Amino acid sequence: NTEEVKQFRSLVGSLGFYSVSLRYDISRSVCRVQQMQSEPTEGALDAAIRIAAYVGCTADFKIGGAVVNHLNDVEYFTDSDHAGDAGLTYRSHTGIMVTLNNIPIQWKSQQQPKTVLSPAEAEIFACSEGLKQANWVRWIARDLQIKFPSVAVLQVDNDQVRSFVNATCAKSRLRTVISMRWAWVQELRQSAEDGSCVIRHVKTVNNKADIMTKCLEAKEFKRQVEQVQGTKLKFKRKDEVLLMTIGNGLIGG
Repeated sequence: NTEEVKQFRSLVGSLGFYSVSLRYDISRSVCRVQQMQSEPTEGALDAAIRIAAYVGCTADFKIGGAVVNHLNDVEYFTDSDHAGDAGLTYRSHTGIMVTLNNIPIQWKSQQQPKTVLSPAEAEIFACSEGLKQANWVRWIARDLQIKFPSVAVLQVDNDQVRSFVNATCAKSRLRTVISMRWAWVQELRQSAEDGSCVIRHVKTVNNKADIMTKCLEAKEFKRQVEQVQGTKLKFKRKDEVLLMTIGNGLIGG
């Protein structure tokens, strides 16, 4: 009914604010329920309520770390999920995580603008978005007179991205689906050529952007949050039943 629709949109709007300002751990789940705002269902409302319950259950969640006296260590992670929301859309999902001295300072979980034909294509587009975020973060740091490394090392878990960006495979089939004339492709390759950007492979289990692209099982979700945080995920309740609200059983199913 109209009242429940209003309640759903209000709740999702509030969760959206938290997901971009502090709670990176709910960004993917919030993005999922945001897709239902035009025609919300009872299941979508239940999902939003459970996400809110998880946020309340982990109200002590915070971002921070120790002050360092050496050159800032900045890490950039990118990831994608190819057609992971097949029940709603066949568009892939982009995930980006930027950390400063192991502290998350910028993240992004967003649906890609069009349907792509392969996981590699989705990963390459996500990498280009990661480069944009890296440039933006470095510009902000420069304005604040914070010293950042001059080279942005983008960490991805797909070797085809590195091969495409560095043009090491002359017969790559990706050339038939990705135009070399596209601005974002030229920017990505030019940055690799002039040395301002380096593509590095990282294992999937160590990719901190993975949590921004997939609806995970509770155990894996907790592991990834703790990997980014560097500390244990604390719950107000002794049991961890509410952790399931963010897992595959609720939003990924």
